[in-house]
Amino acid sequence: MKYSWLLFDADGTLFDFDKSQEKALERTFAEMNIEFKQEYHAVYTRVNKIMWEQREQGLLAVADLKTKRFEIFFKEIRISADSVNAGKNYLRFLSRESHLLDGAEKLIRELNQKYNMVLLTNGLTSVQKPRFQDSPITHYFKEIIISEEVGFSKPQKEIFDLTFSRIDNPPKDKVVIIGDNLGSDILGGVNYGIDTIWYNAAGNTNNKDIKPTKEVSNFNELRKLLFAG
Repeated sequence: MKYSWLLFDADGTLFDFDKSQEKALERTFAEMNIEFKQEYHAVYTRVNKIMWEQREQGLLAVADLKTKRFEIFFKEIRISADSVNAGKNYLRFLSRESHLLDGAEKLIRELNQKYNMVLLTNGLTSVQKPRFQDSPITHYFKEIIISEEVGFSKPQKEIFDLTFSRIDNPPKDKVVIIGDNLGSDILGGVNYGIDTIWYNAAGNTNNKDIKPTKEVSNFNELRKLLFAG
């Protein structure tokens, strides 16, 4: 491949965010002394996804997201609980859950032999920093950019401007972004004029008018693509 820089998304691409989220959510309920039901996972995941999409569209501030998602979540599962404290406890527990997807460490270790890499995440600083510090792959990345910390999020142009400035502004055709989210990772890359690789391990259908340069469904396909030629 022609690239010299790989911009990697974190959660859902390299990190097993679903596992981290489940554990943090269950611990949050235990902290509140409220019985947790397994079906709550799907409800929270759906609500949280909507909240982050609104955040990425500039419709919701980070501070509001932290509480609003629990307000909506509690309404949907019909329980009465303090959404402010729940939000704070959840973030505290989530920051302690750092789990990689199977094969991620091996992949990054191999790619490090050929590429320069950046970790570019839409996330909360208080959550992502501890999770990354506890991860065995963090030291492979030349830069780690967290959206809340820099004040911009994917797909905004500004976060890509900042990323490029930190890596000495390489030619755009030497950079590719790899991520699982069409609306942030892939759209951001397309709008910025760099190549994109959609990591679609979930086998989702692309119903959006967003066309990635390439699509892969697992790490082996990604490995072959990046080591081709």
